[in-house]
This record gives sequence, C-alpha cells and structure tokens, in this order.
Amino acid sequence: DMVARSGGFGPQADINGARLFRPVKMTEKERQVRLRRNAASAIDTRDTLYYLKGEQAYELVSIDLAKAMADPSCDANIYLSDGDELQVPEMSQTVRVSGCVQNSTSLVWQNGWNAKDYVKASGGFSCKAKKRKTYVVYANGERKQVRHILFIRRYPKVTPGSEVVVPEKPERSLSTPSIISMSSSIVSMIAVIAALL
Repeated sequence: DMVARSGGFGPQADINGARLFRPVKMTEKERQVRLRRNAASAIDTRDTLYYLKGEQAYELVSIDLAKAMADPSCDANIYLSDGDELQVPEMSQTVRVSGCVQNSTSLVWQNGWNAKDYVKASGGFSCKAKKRKTYVVYANGERKQVRHILFIRRYPKVTPGSEVVVPEKPERSLSTPSIISMSSSIVSMIAVIAALL
C-alpha cells in the first residue's frame, strides 16, 4: 500500500535490496554508547542492526519486498508502524569485499560467483582471517554465513549490492598463570616418562 501511494518504483529500483528501518526507544546512555561505537568502527549502516538519525534510533527489519509485491496476501507483506522508513536503493552492479582480505575493494558482480570467489578476486584471505566465519551482508540487511558440512565449506551466494565480510581472528595471549600451568604440566609429564624409563 505504501509503495502504491508513493507512485511505485523507478526504473533503476533494486526491490530485492529494500530495507525497512523502524524507530526504537533508547535511553540517552544507550544512544551515546552506540554513537561512540559507530564512530570508532565507522560501520556502514548496511552492516549494523541499528543506526542513528539525529536523535532518533532505528532498527533494521529484514524484509522481502519482491515477495510482498508479488503476493500481497503472503507473510512478507508486513504491517507498518508509525515512523517506519522504507528505503529502496538504486540497482547496484558491484559487490564490496571487506575485512581480513589482502585488498578491501568493490568488484563488479559476476553471475555464479560465491563469497570465496570474491575473496580470491580481492587477493585472498589475509593471515589473520577467520575463514570459517566469512559471511555475506545482502542489500536488504539479511546475512548468511559459511556453512560447514563435515570438512567442506559451502560459501553463500552473492547478489548485486552485497558485501562479503571476512572477520579477524581474536588475538590469543597467554597469561602468566597459563604459562606456569603449562610449564608445570610439561615438567610433570617429563618426570612420569623418566620414571617409566
């Protein structure tokens, strides 16, 4: 109904990339925390569940507008709330690749390529990449992560306007108690082996 009242879609509209932003109530403290977090990480609104527009905070509601338009009686055709914003982007022909790759960049979308293909085209994974946690953020805000079947990784498909994100492995640092514990375990094992011999 809202699309019809607004005059319909333009010729370059990416219906599959449509996003719905819904106002949420936040305390001033929560708002300040999110402001600092967003400023520190410079996260694009495509990669976060919340964003701030002036004093108002919004949450991203993942929708399937193409399905809703094709069948208005289906579950995808959700009811709107006061203050909701429906954003329909212009059709994109690129895919962003970011995170722990050799060269974070935007590439032209290739039909049939999956997330790993785009990582390869960006120079491959960096040494700090957490490959098994690679995920795709689609234009509508939906996310899909690498699936694991036994020892095989199945990388998600990629659509125009998506972003392939490769997270970084957390740094592992041994604390002094851990080092002492490991050392004493090794010494104990050597003592047992020496006694057996």
